[in-house]
Amino acid sequence: MLNFLKKILKGEEKPIEEEVKIEDLSAWVEEKTKPICQENDEIVESLKREAIELIARLEEPLQDLLNAELKNDKIPLKEIQIMEGHRNAYIQKVKQFINGFNEMRGTNPEEFLRVLDEKFSYMAKQTYKSFFVLQEFFGNETKLMAKKIKEVEEAKKKLKEQLEDPKIKKIKEIRKKTRELYEKREKKNRLEEIKKQKEHEKKELTEKRKELEKELESLRKGKEYKELERLRMESKKTEDELKAVERKIHADFAVIEHALKKYQRMALEQEIIDDYLKNPKKALITDTEFKIVSCLKKLAELVKDGKIEMKDRRKDKTLETIGKMTRDYLNGIALELSRLQYELSEKNKLIKNIKSQIPEDDILYRIENTNSRLKSTEKEISSLTRELNQINIESGLEKLKQKINETLRVELTISIS
Repeated sequence: MLNFLKKILKGEEKPIEEEVKIEDLSAWVEEKTKPICQENDEIVESLKREAIELIARLEEPLQDLLNAELKNDKIPLKEIQIMEGHRNAYIQKVKQFINGFNEMRGTNPEEFLRVLDEKFSYMAKQTYKSFFVLQEFFGNETKLMAKKIKEVEEAKKKLKEQLEDPKIKKIKEIRKKTRELYEKREKKNRLEEIKKQKEHEKKELTEKRKELEKELESLRKGKEYKELERLRMESKKTEDELKAVERKIHADFAVIEHALKKYQRMALEQEIIDDYLKNPKKALITDTEFKIVSCLKKLAELVKDGKIEMKDRRKDKTLETIGKMTRDYLNGIALELSRLQYELSEKNKLIKNIKSQIPEDDILYRIENTNSRLKSTEKEISSLTRELNQINIESGLEKLKQKINETLRVELTISIS
């Protein structure tokens, strides 16, 4: 199988016709490419181990350089001091480089190469000047050191070439794309299943809503419900009449409010006046002795005498309004308010009693709840549809098939069930 694949990659074999189901494509690609990928992985791992060993072996020439002695004893002290400084710096930087790979045997080859590239370049830049100086003093030792570093560089180069082999990269790309296609199909199948469930939920909810609406319609045709509607209409009419009376009393006191506020400051009945200014309807119902009438008479006299100053137009309107606000007038309004409030209360009691026997609110709540769930389900279906539309398996499949045919020298037919 391995030799066959190598021939394929070299273009020595004629394309072979093959057919595979789309759901089996990923397994088929894995099986076809597994031998050469395994061999490549072994080569890469071997090259990585070789690089690590060569890095570790740098310790030997580095130790020789550390122990090396000057053969010329006439070198000035200052130059020796400079040399020692460069030797210490050089040894330190190279040791840092070596120690950086002590824990990298388990690292994946791509990451190892990235780190090696980075650290090698850094070491070369940091040691260039020191190495140049040391060559003048320790020719043999630096020559051996350079040779060993060159071996590391060559190992790095070989590892890089193997990792970047175009043929292997093509196979890895095909494997990756096949897995992605498989994941796309799995995702599409999963989303389609969820969408199917949601559409079933939508159908059930729609049917449930129809049943509830039919139940509500039937209820509203019943005798009890018609009585309820009649009472509601009467209650609304009574409520409107009550509001009209309330507006009337509020309007009267709105006309005299300006004068009444001025009178309140000098009157003994400040509390009664304050009640009417705040809420005329409430004050009128609670003021059973109609104490406000005497207050209004005193207010009218003060306005007439000019003791409460007002512009003529407002003064006339105020006196006109006070004039009609007799005890009989206010008593009539109070009686009308009481009557309408009592009627409204009694009708609302009847409405409440009939409503307790008719499950209209319960049905309406269930319809609202069903509509809410239906809306949420429809939103989910729309979201799933959009997501499914974005998964274009056919387009990706055609491109993938072309790459497989070109790389593995086959005429592949992919059947979609």
